[in-house]
Amino acid sequence: MISHLIKYMKIKYILSISISILLLLQIYIIFLNNLKSDKNFNLSSSLDNFETILYNKNGNNVIKAEKLIYINSSETILKGQSSLTNEDYEITSKDIIINFDTGDAKSDNETYFINKEMEVASDGFEYQSSSKMIKFFENTKILFK
Repeated sequence: MISHLIKYMKIKYILSISISILLLLQIYIIFLNNLKSDKNFNLSSSLDNFETILYNKNGNNVIKAEKLIYINSSETILKGQSSLTNEDYEITSKDIIINFDTGDAKSDNETYFINKEMEVASDGFEYQSSSKMIKFFENTKILFK
């Protein structure tokens, strides 16, 4: 009787260990699959040497970037050296975050702005489409023409 009980406990122990190992293996496989799908999403959601023209009521806007990376439905990053150009001005900077829905844009990197009246060099900028204002950050130098 005791030998049957010991065999039963050994079988129960072996089954418990086996099920635990299989569950851990499945969690590991799920983890690896998620890593692969994240990598595929990041690769498929970016464009190298991006350039486009956006037409709107304020005129034509040319957007150029070394790489465009889709972040989410409201934000896209123009990675590397990028520029926003229209009839009135050109802004060049690195890693510009742009909202194509609102037209707002921002960069915390060295920025150059040029138009018919002035040239501006700053440590970053923020453009608010609703007010059509550009705010320059930190060390800003303005040269009037």
